[in-house]
Amino acid sequence: MTKVKEIIDALQKRLKDLAANSTPDQLAYLAKALESIVDKSAVSDIVQMTDGKLKELLTSSDSYVSLLDTRKDANIAAINSISNNHKDGLKGLVEDFRAFNNVPPGSSIIGEIETRDEQLKASPTNEIKIRENQLRTLTIKFNSINDVPSSSSIMKEVKKKNMVEPGSLSFLFGVLSRKNNYYGHGAFTTELGQYGAVI
Repeated sequence: MTKVKEIIDALQKRLKDLAANSTPDQLAYLAKALESIVDKSAVSDIVQMTDGKLKELLTSSDSYVSLLDTRKDANIAAINSISNNHKDGLKGLVEDFRAFNNVPPGSSIIGEIETRDEQLKASPTNEIKIRENQLRTLTIKFNSINDVPSSSSIMKEVKKKNMVEPGSLSFLFGVLSRKNNYYGHGAFTTELGQYGAVI
């Protein structure tokens, strides 16, 4: 009996050492294995140790579940708060955009835009018309300046100034001449003479 008691004490010590790191399934398996070699008191000790371990695990799991629930609620609340803030911000942007684009049909800005559009359409046409009128005016002025009757005195004056008068050919051809001296050196002289005269 002493031998059995020593074995039981050794097993109990070993079970206490294992109880700190063993799962409930492992402890139950050990208890079942010991049931065949030890008395019921040893088995009840093992069961008590298993119950203690189970209670400890249950308490720990309950605390973790409670912590997870608390954190879950806090995280959901934070997500909802951020989501609501973003929704409010987007609603504000949409309202601002609608207010910016909500221009009544008779508003002055619409009138200004339409006026500017008409000005842009009419601008090239007006510019072309202005250029045509300027060219017409220049043409009329030019024609009026050059429209001189043939009997006008100005034509007689212009004719005398710009045409070669009769009898002036000898003067033109006699203006420049060249003569050589005894030694063969030439010199240019300007002398008046008649056309065909020997120089």
